[in-house]
Amino acid sequence: MTEAHKDALRREVECPQCSAHFLFRRMRVPHFDAHGFEIYKLACKSCGVSLAGIVDPSDRTPLLSVDSFSCRA
Repeated sequence: MTEAHKDALRREVECPQCSAHFLFRRMRVPHFDAHGFEIYKLACKSCGVSLAGIVDPSDRTPLLSVDSFSCRA
C-alpha cells in the first residue's frame, strides 16, 4: 500500500460534542448503508460520546454527528 493510499484512508476529524481532534481511519473494506453511503460508528476518544457518520463521496471527507440513537435513555 502506498503512502498516498494510506493518507486517503486517514483524516483528522473534530468531535461535534467536545471539539477534540483525533485521527479517523477508514476501513479498507467499508460498510455501506441502503443508500450507498460509506457508514461508520465510533466513540470520541476524549469525551466518549458515540458518533455516527458517513464519508462524503465527492471529496472523501468524514462527516460525523452525535449518534442520537445511542444517547436515548
